[in-house]
Amino acid sequence: MLDFLMAPTAFLMGCHVNHFEEVAAETEDLILVNVDNGSIQASWSEALDLPDIPLAAAECFISRAESLQLQYDLEMCHLGAGTDVNTFRSQRRSWQRKLNSQIQNIALELVVNIFREVQDFLNHEHRVFNSEEFLRTREPEDQLFYGKVLETHIFHSFLRDRLNRKRDSFSRMEQMTRNHANRNRALTETPRRPPMLELSRSVYNRYTSPDCRLSKRLGVSLPNLDQPIIESVMLNSNKLLPVRIISPDS
Repeated sequence: MLDFLMAPTAFLMGCHVNHFEEVAAETEDLILVNVDNGSIQASWSEALDLPDIPLAAAECFISRAESLQLQYDLEMCHLGAGTDVNTFRSQRRSWQRKLNSQIQNIALELVVNIFREVQDFLNHEHRVFNSEEFLRTREPEDQLFYGKVLETHIFHSFLRDRLNRKRDSFSRMEQMTRNHANRNRALTETPRRPPMLELSRSVYNRYTSPDCRLSKRLGVSLPNLDQPIIESVMLNSNKLLPVRIISPDS
């Protein structure tokens, strides 16, 4: 399967660690991950300068991953020991399927958190993506990461699916977690107060006199404020009105 390593598109391939050196020597465009020791290197150099993924998405992913129960024995230790081999095998298969599903969801959520806001910069009518504006709105420490990603073939495929409004795993996860993400953003973001120059142009220039401020609908429900006080008291002469004189000092 070494011929597949020359594919121009994005792919993920696994092999035994015994073939690591042979695979690394096959082409100069590979990112090599040793899952046994956690090392990452490029096929053209042992030193790899890859930008970190956005911090918020990384922290969410790490938190989710740390909550996984990866040891079957620890998961089952609270259950009584059974003697039925078939029941034991069924329980283990069920646990493995559940764990696999959790890992898939965590990985998918990471991708969704990284690219959730891409759809805000899509123009479906003209089928274009405003990459410059998208990059400009990223955090400064994340711009290098997004700059590299936007140049990849797989990201262009991702954009094509978004422009086609494809109902895939990404779109379903994005829609399912959208309200939660908006709620977190509302709690963490501070509304920007407009500068005084902006206020003077937009608000103060629309100032009107008190006589013109009330809408006609609102004014109908209010008493006649222009009516003299004496006349108002005479109309209510049958009622005892409490009167209190307040000095200017108080």
